[in-house]
Amino acid sequence: MSDHDDMTVPAAESAATEELVLPPPAPHHAEASRRAFAEELVERARTEGLDLVGADGLLADVTKLVLEAGLEVEMDDHLGYTKHESNRALVQSRASSPA
Repeated sequence: MSDHDDMTVPAAESAATEELVLPPPAPHHAEASRRAFAEELVERARTEGLDLVGADGLLADVTKLVLEAGLEVEMDDHLGYTKHESNRALVQSRASSPA
């Protein structure tokens, strides 16, 4: 898991309008919490008629989201600031340092 405070996954076909947000699991309940989260996603996908596998299926969507989130966290750690944070201090320090 990352340092993020909660786990957010867009709802099956209505990603732009609805998100499913779960609080971070306690360490000893992490696996049970992830399983319950996965079961809820599968149930919602079935309810909305979304395929579980395939190019447009739930598995592909969730895999893409997890990989993107992981890569974003790695990049934030590498750069020292998040994608949406201002890097004004870095720009100012470069501008004021002698060439």
